[in-house]
Amino acid sequence: RLVGILTGILLILLLTGCGKFNSKSEENSEKEPFISKSSFLLDTVVTIQIYDKQDKDILEGCFDIIKKYEQIFSRTDKDAEVYQLNHGTLPKERQAFRISDELTDILSYSLYY
Repeated sequence: RLVGILTGILLILLLTGCGKFNSKSEENSEKEPFISKSSFLLDTVVTIQIYDKQDKDILEGCFDIIKKYEQIFSRTDKDAEVYQLNHGTLPKERQAFRISDELTDILSYSLYY
């Protein structure tokens, strides 16, 4: 008898989950499923797809963040902080290279691990 009750509860839960899945699928089919943009950044092709909102400003904001980090962490871009650090062309302050907080954090984590 207990097995029958548990089986019934599981069946109800499974059917309820399927019902919710179908209603979401119908909502998504009425509008565009996502917005997308690709660009060559970080020495590779980067593609971002946003499924929730159709706001291109959010998409552009994502690429702005990636570009910011590329200017810090790229080892191949001559204007990037890591490139300049590797080649000794980064500005110095009291005989030490002056680096950003983001680069300091990454280098600290790399030394830790």
